[in-house]
Amino acid sequence: MVAIMDGKSDEVNELDSQAFLVLLEGQEEDSPEIGRRYVIPSHGLCLGNQADADVQIDSMGTLHITRRRNIWQLDIEGTRNSARVNGVLTQQCNVFDGDMIQIGKIAFEFCVGDSIRSKFFKKNEEGRLEDVLTKALNRRALLQFLEQDLRRYMLWETERRTNQAKEKHAPMSLVMLDIDHFGIFNKKYDVLVGDEVLKGVIERVKSRVRTTDIVARWGGEEFIIYLPNTPIKEATDLAEEVRSLIANSQFEVGSQKNLSVTISMGVTQFEPSMDINGFIRAADERMRLAKKEGRNRVL
Repeated sequence: MVAIMDGKSDEVNELDSQAFLVLLEGQEEDSPEIGRRYVIPSHGLCLGNQADADVQIDSMGTLHITRRRNIWQLDIEGTRNSARVNGVLTQQCNVFDGDMIQIGKIAFEFCVGDSIRSKFFKKNEEGRLEDVLTKALNRRALLQFLEQDLRRYMLWETERRTNQAKEKHAPMSLVMLDIDHFGIFNKKYDVLVGDEVLKGVIERVKSRVRTTDIVARWGGEEFIIYLPNTPIKEATDLAEEVRSLIANSQFEVGSQKNLSVTISMGVTQFEPSMDINGFIRAADERMRLAKKEGRNRVL
C-alpha cells in the first residue's frame, strides 16, 4: 500500500513541472494507484512507514529525496541497502530524470522538468482521477485520499498513546451533497441542460472550498467534499455557505435562462471507531435526513 498526503498547496502547484515520482509497480500487481504522480515540493519528500512521512510505504527504512542546488539526491535511513536505483543497491546517490527507484516490491520513476514523458504522466493522472463531466475528482481518487489520511490518522493516534507529548491529530470532516429533485429537473428541461447545470454547481462549490479540500463526484448528482484538518463546526459553516450560494444562483444554458436548483447536505466528523465506509455512511445518512426534513438544508 502506498499513500501520500494531499499535495494541493499553492507551493506544490508552482513546482508541479519540476520533480515528481510516478508509481510503476505496487505491492499488489493490480494496485489502483499504479500511474499515480507524487509531486516533490521544494523541501523534499519523505517515504516511510512513520505517521509523519509524506508517502507512507511498508518499509523498514526511510527514504528522503531532497534538492541541493540543482541536483536531486536520494538518502536512505534505517535498513542498509533497502533501495535500488536503476537496479543498483544504494544508500545515497543523485537521481535524474527517468531513473527507476525500487523499494522492496514498490517501484517509482523519477521525473524532472517538462519533458514529453513528464507531460504524458501528468495527462494520464488527470484522466485517471477526474470525473469527465464536472472535472471534480472521481470516486477512485477520493477513496485514495481518504485511505491515506485515515491511515495517517490511526498511525498518529497509535504514536500519541505511546508518547503523550505528541499533539492530537487535527479533526477531519466530510460533506455529502445531493442536488434536490434533479431527476425531475432533467425530465423537465433535458439531460444535456442538466449536465451543464451540474457543471455550474460544482464550479460554484469549488469557488468556496480551500485548495487543500477535495471535491469529488460520488455518483449521479451526489458529490462529496472532504475537508482535512477541519472540525465539524467549521465544515458545517462552509457547507451552509455553499448551500446558500447554490440556492441563490441562476444558471443559463442556451435558450434556457434563470434556471435554479437547490442542494441538501450532510456533514460528519471522523471518529476513531469509523472506517472509510462508516465515515461516508454517516455523512450520507445526514444528507438523506436533510432531504426528508424538507431539502435545501444542511444537517
